[in-house]
Amino acid sequence: MNIRRGCGWLVVLVLCSILGQAGAQVPEGEREALIRLYDATGGDQWKHRMRWGGAEGSECEWYGIVCNPGDGDVRHVTQLLLNDNQLTGALPASLAELEHLTTLRLSSNALEGSLPESLWHLNQLRVLSLDDNNMSGSLPGTLLYHPIHSLQLSGNRFSGFGTTGATPHWPAEPRALMLADNLFEELPPVAWRQHGRIRSLDLSGNHLGPVLDLGQAPWPELETLQLSGNDIAQVLGMASDLLPELRTLDLSDNRIEPWPLDDAPFERLEQLNLAGNELNELPSALLELEDLEILDLGDNRLDGELPDWFGDLSLRELGLGNNNLEGPIERVISALDTDNIVVPDDESQMPFAQTRLRLHVQDNRFSGSLPDELDYRKFNSPHGISFSPEFGLDLCFNDIDRPSDELLESINPVHRGLDLTGCLGRERSSLGLTQSGTWFDPERSGEGLTQMLLTDGQVLSFWFTYYPQQSFSTDPQGQMWLFGMTEPQGKYMEHRDLLIPAGGSFGQGFPAQGPEHQWWEARTRQDRVDDDNLHLAYELHHGGLCITGGCYFAVKTGRRDMVPLTRLAGTTCDNRQPNEWISGAWYNPDANGEGFVVEVIEDGRGVVYWFTHQPDDSGRQAWMTGDGHFDGQTLIIDNLLQPVGTRFGGDFATEEIDFAHWGRLEIEFDDDLNGHVSFHSVHENYGSGYYPIERLARPMLAECE
Repeated sequence: MNIRRGCGWLVVLVLCSILGQAGAQVPEGEREALIRLYDATGGDQWKHRMRWGGAEGSECEWYGIVCNPGDGDVRHVTQLLLNDNQLTGALPASLAELEHLTTLRLSSNALEGSLPESLWHLNQLRVLSLDDNNMSGSLPGTLLYHPIHSLQLSGNRFSGFGTTGATPHWPAEPRALMLADNLFEELPPVAWRQHGRIRSLDLSGNHLGPVLDLGQAPWPELETLQLSGNDIAQVLGMASDLLPELRTLDLSDNRIEPWPLDDAPFERLEQLNLAGNELNELPSALLELEDLEILDLGDNRLDGELPDWFGDLSLRELGLGNNNLEGPIERVISALDTDNIVVPDDESQMPFAQTRLRLHVQDNRFSGSLPDELDYRKFNSPHGISFSPEFGLDLCFNDIDRPSDELLESINPVHRGLDLTGCLGRERSSLGLTQSGTWFDPERSGEGLTQMLLTDGQVLSFWFTYYPQQSFSTDPQGQMWLFGMTEPQGKYMEHRDLLIPAGGSFGQGFPAQGPEHQWWEARTRQDRVDDDNLHLAYELHHGGLCITGGCYFAVKTGRRDMVPLTRLAGTTCDNRQPNEWISGAWYNPDANGEGFVVEVIEDGRGVVYWFTHQPDDSGRQAWMTGDGHFDGQTLIIDNLLQPVGTRFGGDFATEEIDFAHWGRLEIEFDDDLNGHVSFHSVHENYGSGYYPIERLARPMLAECE
């Protein structure tokens, strides 16, 4: 065992300084349990393993270990915190020896196997977090006896609920079961509902559809029920007498058509999310939900005039975006409880958790004028930072009258993209094959979007740009690239979770445990104005600060019109080229985390974007680009460029960019699926190389005779 001494990492430094008390010793059984955990889960390959295996009495200084203050010379392990630490294999039964353990956090590792029965012998355990591993099996009925109050198992392969023959003991506290993104095909059975004391249940992203029946037995203490993304078409038994305490209901991203609430008087319901379904009417029963504060019905099939009664609602947040509703915008705004949101005169004194209004009604046919008397600061986040992933106001692509310049000064700072007029009342055309290619803002040469409509109907996008000013990067001229896939929605598409991967290195890709994504979030919406114009709205949340209550981010946002820089050959029957079959995304499977987007464009040339990382241990991103000619099936680029020198968003300046010569690149395409890359850089740290590549994605091209 190769043990590294010292406390080099910030978290470890805190633990060592506060908790490291030399001389105090954990019992022999607890020390042995820790060593067995280390051995069973590949401890020598852990990302952080400082002091593990040290001398007796040092256990409370081992990375991720928290002990109680102790009594005399004896201390006990109370918390085991090894999230994102490259643990592999199965959890050993010896964990039962840690009988004083209250918190076990092992999320974002590569653990396998089922939950060991020995866990339920830990009577002090209150929090178990095993999110984002590869564990499987059923949740044991023994859990019904256990006092655990937070069970976090999302992102695994669990698939069922065990039963128990005896009458369970009631746990002391209601519990939260976080089971999203697993393989469950059913809700918890009757025993779990009646005796499990479930306060919060998240089964999003499982396989509960197409018919969901909640009417088997009551849920006496359930306050939060999250069932999004389950392919549910119909809901039965959603009655208030079965769910008397329900406060939050999330059924978003299913395909529900009939109104899912059997009776309306859910007296405590505060949040209702039905976005991304197939609802075609607004029932007046919404008025009976007297405590309702948050309502999201976006991305449905709602059509026609907004009913008069809608303005009698009293909401704090309302989402109606991406429907086909019409009527006066005043009626929509009157559904918001604007009087009970107070903005202090000194906004710097607003607390982080300050309540605000949210109104998202983009992409409808609302008309009329926005009220002059409304204080639009009520849609803002305090201190210019955001807890919500979205700005408070989005009125784009409606027929609303253009506000006065004075009113726009109040609206634009809280509106998505910081500009209402850039998206108001504009006609749009449908997305299609000619979406594929590179788009850029002519006033911002040196960054852009390359994207392809793929054969499976999704769009693959890469945004090549630069780090923002408040970046984690120490490089003042750092490059940044983002990528994601989404499904187009007629005239627009949204990337809600563009990834900003870090942690790789040039020629190596990501390490075995995968990329280290930053605490950042990026999203874009692209609307096709016409064949030669694309309207982009973007938000980049960066510089995450996590405190009690959530993580907060600085936000850079904007909107701009973009024009085509390139267009793929073969996207019409009039722009075909012999090598158009080469276009697509290519990568080296042995260096997952970097690769090439190749565009064969209308004049027959080839354009390459090489998305990779710096050739050092920084984990920072890098990208190169260039165009060249084909010699048969070999693309030759003599002048591959690496642009550096500016920043993201409002700090961008084309004149500051150095379009530096990086070197020479050749890509030989053996056939439709395989090829070879050879390169020679003028920079010694990048060097030269030769390796095989495979196709990752293929664009959809026009079908021509």
